[in-house]
Amino acid sequence: MASVTRSRFIDAPPDIVERVITADIAALMQAANYDSVRFEGDRLELEQTLGLASLSLTLRQIDDADATLAFEQVDGHFERMVTEYDVEPSDGGTTVSARTEFTLGGIPGSVLDETLVRRQRGRELEAQLEYVERVVRQ
Repeated sequence: MASVTRSRFIDAPPDIVERVITADIAALMQAANYDSVRFEGDRLELEQTLGLASLSLTLRQIDDADATLAFEQVDGHFERMVTEYDVEPSDGGTTVSARTEFTLGGIPGSVLDETLVRRQRGRELEAQLEYVERVVRQ
């Protein structure tokens, strides 16, 4: 299983950072620059065009005692994919980590490869952490 992790220190208490992450999940996902984001109940539908590929994912929010927020794929181009957002107190502020673990599959003959997914997902996670920091500062 491959993984992508991004972390960021935010100069704010953990409870404030957690609130930003969980208060508007659609906005958090939109910060990753998806073409379409729909969040209803525990279902998250994402669509994105990357070059020649149009990708659709359906994720389900899951309970994870070790994560502030977590999703797993229920339909999409991965054999398996889980993303977790973790918040930890750190040196008078908070360290936020976002990690996606994935196994490719689901699209025979796909133009996706692990390197491309890692690079793209890294940009998406970084953009989400920038969003969290920007909202905390407001």
